[in-house]
Amino acid sequence: MQSFILPLSESGDTLTAALTALKQNMTSRAILSTFDGLTGSTAWHVISILGFHFVGSQMLTNNRCDYLEVTENQGKIQGFYFEFNKMLKEESLNLKSENSHLHIGY
Repeated sequence: MQSFILPLSESGDTLTAALTALKQNMTSRAILSTFDGLTGSTAWHVISILGFHFVGSQMLTNNRCDYLEVTENQGKIQGFYFEFNKMLKEESLNLKSENSHLHIGY
């Protein structure tokens, strides 16, 4: 999200940049307050933070989003989509960069 906040502040839209940074900070603190996310037993409970509870149904959609179905709720929301392609692309670039010095010859 930092890559989004910086252009906002550079464009002079400091109010939107400040509000975006505040929302990001609050969301991060809420997620990090559950567990540390370092092991399976201390994984982050994101769905319950949002006020929804995961049903157990999960799928990868055609547009490469992860869809999580939630229990019945007042908003009649059936589930949420999580787009993770940007994260995977950045991770792939990081791995390529880290391994660029490796040369495997046969």
